[in-house]
Amino acid sequence: MSKAFHEQRLFPDDLPLLLMRSKEIEFLAHWQNEIELLFVREGRQVLGINHQTFILEAGQAAFIAPNDIHYYHGPGTSLLEQNLVEPGQGECCMLFFPPDLISPLSTNRSMIWHPMKKEVFKEIYDLIKKLEQITSAQEPYFALQGRGLLQILIATLFRQESALLHENALISPSDSDTQMPQVLTYLNSQFGRCISRDQIAEQFGFSPAHFSRVFKATTGLPFSVYLRQLRIQKACNLLQQSKLSVTEIALSCGFESIRTFNRAFRQYAGCQPTSLRLYKR
Repeated sequence: MSKAFHEQRLFPDDLPLLLMRSKEIEFLAHWQNEIELLFVREGRQVLGINHQTFILEAGQAAFIAPNDIHYYHGPGTSLLEQNLVEPGQGECCMLFFPPDLISPLSTNRSMIWHPMKKEVFKEIYDLIKKLEQITSAQEPYFALQGRGLLQILIATLFRQESALLHENALISPSDSDTQMPQVLTYLNSQFGRCISRDQIAEQFGFSPAHFSRVFKATTGLPFSVYLRQLRIQKACNLLQQSKLSVTEIALSCGFESIRTFNRAFRQYAGCQPTSLRLYKR
């Protein structure tokens, strides 16, 4: 499970680059100051960004610009339940790095690529493997070598103009979208309180119906579902990192009763809350 909202990462000083592989990406709506690259090697991955949802298949890539709100759905999500995506795990690789690492390339627009030729995708994945090797070994001048490899990777990706979706495929944020970071930040800090859709809509100057449309388009989830998943994520952190009782955690995360919490937890996490405990009371 992952942290939502404004994602802030700590990068190594020598080479500000993070690589992550995943069999299944499930990530609530968030944004960050860095560039995010996604490569789908096997299976499928659902990516939502700027009011559009993409079902990425093997051989596809996504370039997510800094500060664009985006989210990932994996197996078990509403899209899968609607038979838009077949169940099953995909294999993805993600890279995170500050824009100045590939300067002077413009990085203010997110992009999606159609499935690339197998030899091109293999070339990109070989570069990713090499980056993993040198960042792990950290031999002399590895940072310089890593910057060079990353720039070669980006150049290889951007040369695939024929596979790039039309530049208007990803719409720019609308005026109402500019308030969504503030909404998500508020929910992140006030999730333990009694919160309703109508209250949040009024607080941020929306009509309830319009807020519902904008919120779901931005996060991929209805407001009530997003808030419930956020609370479950917060509860997971407390279950693993605190000595609070399950009841104390449930109430502090905004659930009205332990029964409601247990039911929501099993539905979202697929297990009992006690199975995540690292500490015994």
